[in-house]
Amino acid sequence: MYGTTDRPLQQIPSDAVQPDHYHAFDRVPKKPAFVLITIQKDIEKQRKRMHVSEHPFGTVKHYDGASWFLCRGKAKVTAEVCLAFLSYNIRRAISLCGDVEKLMQKFKGIRAPFFKEKGNLMGNPA
Repeated sequence: MYGTTDRPLQQIPSDAVQPDHYHAFDRVPKKPAFVLITIQKDIEKQRKRMHVSEHPFGTVKHYDGASWFLCRGKAKVTAEVCLAFLSYNIRRAISLCGDVEKLMQKFKGIRAPFFKEKGNLMGNPA
């Protein structure tokens, strides 16, 4: 509504019922604020990272003959990576011990912490 000096604005009657959103004439909705953090590019650190942290992944992929992940999704890819590293670690332990029989002999007397003293995994007597 517009008014002039010769025709002033009409006042809203005091008994009029108005929705709440009518009282927000000057309020304009704003986009939510966010913070953007950027890391300065450091070529030397990137090269060092390629040599240090990405080498194990390349080694494991090479041993498995894998070029890409077979699964989709973070949880599934994480499981796939865990299995790949587990298989790599078992192969590495076998090669360090000489063969599977020697590795089995080394682990024969070791009990896992989740087994009870007398019983199996469920705690039942054997």
